[in-house]
Amino acid sequence: MNPLKKLAGQTAIYGLSSILGRAVNFLLVPFYGNDNILNTANFGSITDYYAYVAFFNIIYIFGMETTYFRFASKGNEKKSFNSSVSLILIISTILSAFIILNSSSIKSFLEESGNIQFIIWLTLVIWIDAIVAIPFARLRYLNHAKKFAYIKLLNIGLNVGLNIFFLYFCQGIWKGWFLSEYKYLIEPIYDPNLGVGYIFLSNLIANAVFIPLLLPTFKGYVFELNKEHIKPMINYAVPLVFVGLSGMVNEMLDRILIKKILPEGLYEGKTNLEVLGIYGAVYKISMLVGLVNQAFRYAVEPFFFSQSKDKKSPETFAQV
Repeated sequence: MNPLKKLAGQTAIYGLSSILGRAVNFLLVPFYGNDNILNTANFGSITDYYAYVAFFNIIYIFGMETTYFRFASKGNEKKSFNSSVSLILIISTILSAFIILNSSSIKSFLEESGNIQFIIWLTLVIWIDAIVAIPFARLRYLNHAKKFAYIKLLNIGLNVGLNIFFLYFCQGIWKGWFLSEYKYLIEPIYDPNLGVGYIFLSNLIANAVFIPLLLPTFKGYVFELNKEHIKPMINYAVPLVFVGLSGMVNEMLDRILIKKILPEGLYEGKTNLEVLGIYGAVYKISMLVGLVNQAFRYAVEPFFFSQSKDKKSPETFAQV
């Protein structure tokens, strides 16, 4: 098959999960924005928490996605997979343990009024994201775009379903909007005091499903940190971490700064958290323009490395 046609086809498949995921996020904005579901300050808390999550995702994965593609393309995919997963496992587990043990202090630093449990749930979300990052990269490397998209779409569907179940269905029954006679059925699983926490819990449950679905992709994995192989991988990855963090500063630092340095009450008497909630909602809508870029990026990284040894690769890359 013509390599450019293959790239276009894979971009379309990756784009399906990417576009649908962003579209669902777009549709959830008015759902979250309903005062019966969440208030503006609640949405501000969500925006604030996930701004920090974005930075930690970069640190947890430690540039190993691109590094895996680079070293797998040299001919030893299995060793590259083992080393990448093993390094991420160590880094993410140590960081997660540190965050969970210091969750009370971190909550105070964030100036959030929510439950400490929220920080623990989000830490586990990041940990799972990191652990499955290389298996997802392996699916891309092996050109299993359909399986990649299927798992991502299932995650999106489960996440959205759980959000609606907890924030609308359970809350509606609890508050007597409908089916109030069945309140006794949801009492064991619904705590009205958790509020926005159900968004984080839904994210955690949906991410946990990644693990059994990706178990076949882990086939043959053994914990391996051979110095001769892992040292050049780390040397290659470290600059990627700094590049990723600098890019994330451009994309996410505004959310953190709005809450921390904006004078309180500047906008019509709204709190900074409410202002952040409005800003975050509008930003989610505007991010639709990044869909094509994300879908293309999923397909093009493994494509570039797989074509690198081809004599015609300079011409192909120029056409891409």
